Amino acid sequence: MIERRERDPGEPECDRARSVLVAFDLEGEVERLVALGAAPMARFDGGGARWTTRCDPAGDELDAVTESA
Repeated sequence: MIERRERDPGEPECDRARSVLVAFDLEGEVERLVALGAAPMARFDGGGARWTTRCDPAGDELDAVTESA
């Protein structure tokens, strides 16, 4: 899945794709991403879904997503 988002004022212009990982075990996937060097950016839990946004060492954002139980 590729997502385009609006750029915030003052944010550098960037034409990178954003990766979305669908995970059955969100916490396990987040642990794996952190071990690979991903830094936390945001977390959401509501509306039947949970996800976390991370930033990889190259500065690219990625989301790990799962359905709430």
